[in-house]
Amino acid sequence: MKRILLVFVLAIALMGIPAQAATVRNVKNYGAVGNGVTNDTAAIQSAMSALANGDSLYFPAGTYLVKAPSAHTSYILQFARQNITWYGDGEATTTIKIANGCPSYTALWFAASGGAAGNVSGLEVRDITFDQNVQNVDVSELMGGYPQITLGTYYGDGIHIHDVTVKNSNGVNCIMLNSNAGNVRNVMIEDVTSRNIGVEEVAAGGDLSFIYFDGITATVQNCDLQAGTSIHAPDAVCAIEMHGTDYTVQDNTISNFNLGIIVTGVGTIATEGCLIDNNIITGVDWGVDIWSISGGSKVYGLNGVTISNNDIALNPAGSHPLTGNVRSGIGFNNSNIAVNNLTIDHNTITAPLETSMPSNATTLSHGIGSIHSGITFYNSAVTNNTITNFPENGIRFNSSLNNVSIAGNKLTNCGSTLAQFPAVYKSHVYINAADLTGLKLLDNTFIDNLGRIAYFVYITANASSGFQMSGNTFTGTASIQDVVAPESTTPPPPPPPCGGSAALLGLFSVAVLIFWRKDELR
Repeated sequence: MKRILLVFVLAIALMGIPAQAATVRNVKNYGAVGNGVTNDTAAIQSAMSALANGDSLYFPAGTYLVKAPSAHTSYILQFARQNITWYGDGEATTTIKIANGCPSYTALWFAASGGAAGNVSGLEVRDITFDQNVQNVDVSELMGGYPQITLGTYYGDGIHIHDVTVKNSNGVNCIMLNSNAGNVRNVMIEDVTSRNIGVEEVAAGGDLSFIYFDGITATVQNCDLQAGTSIHAPDAVCAIEMHGTDYTVQDNTISNFNLGIIVTGVGTIATEGCLIDNNIITGVDWGVDIWSISGGSKVYGLNGVTISNNDIALNPAGSHPLTGNVRSGIGFNNSNIAVNNLTIDHNTITAPLETSMPSNATTLSHGIGSIHSGITFYNSAVTNNTITNFPENGIRFNSSLNNVSIAGNKLTNCGSTLAQFPAVYKSHVYINAADLTGLKLLDNTFIDNLGRIAYFVYITANASSGFQMSGNTFTGTASIQDVVAPESTTPPPPPPPCGGSAALLGLFSVAVLIFWRKDELR
């Protein structure tokens, strides 16, 4: 009998069954009241300090007030344990709220220091609302080292945040999972809601990204992220800012931020294998903001990134107090290193049609593309996108292009601004490059039914080879489109009839200038 019992005990040990079952730590058992009046900070921290790996932290229905004990507090609440489930009775019934008069603080909750000491691998946060009560707390040092983060960590594998609401926040980041060393990985953020974000204007200027991820492998999906109720939330900079590699941002709804999604190739590791897909982005000045920045020995800032099936509706020029006049549907910013295997496909970008002279429009705006001359795009495609009423260039590249295809796009009234800009900025497609190799401009549809644009296509380059242009259709109010190549030794082909298709195959070595111009009746 003893032998049988010993074998049974050994079997349990080999199966990995813990000797002690995980415990549910109910914050009310540690003195929390949850009546929206009592300061529950100490009681909640007692419950957190009692957590062992694998425990649950439970907040019954109620409103739990927390408050920094003094100015310059680092973390109001803190724990660093693994496989913790932190949950309430639902977003509508369980709230953790910053108390009125709370002084400056770094984070509502943070997982201690960086490195293994702050390891929260296996963390799950769900069914709870965080109210940062920004209208009634001190935000004077928000940009001075006390950023009022909601939830944050520098270390964790397998983090899952879902069915969570964050509201009334001006935090520099609300959900911040940040480790450029790769110590944050395998993250899932889904079904998160934001309301009333960035609504307090901070004198030093805002830098708010609601979700900030820097790590390896993440998915952000099915989130409903709204800043203010109008487009004038002054410090609502960005809804989702993604660094690192191997991430997916899909099926989210974003409204009234200055920027919808930031995709970055920052740091020593190239941003690779990333997908930005099927997001609805409205009330923004910049839909998808892309960075490709040098670091370490990497060759490309981005490699194998796909931006597809997104629906982006932009603000009128100058409507946001942060960037005001610069707008882009999908565009590169802060970039200085090459991009490879970029796909921008089946996106819809719409801007309000200008009906009066804009007061502060800029030639830097564009529907899709890059205004940075110091980078080269390799093996990339801008295909099947629909761009409507963009006041400046619909597609614009000031960058060198190598084996890039611009095909199957539909551009309507792009370059239709009423501003007194030079003609090149009042065109559907504007490419101004040091080098064009293997550029293909195929099967696009260009429509001008306002009579405002100067050119359908304007391309200039210092050197070019393998350029193809065919299958495109041009429809406008005028009856003639001119094709001119004044610096080429090859005479241009005759213009196509109005509304017809044009085909052009060119091979030029230096000083190439090609443009399709919508001209007036003669």
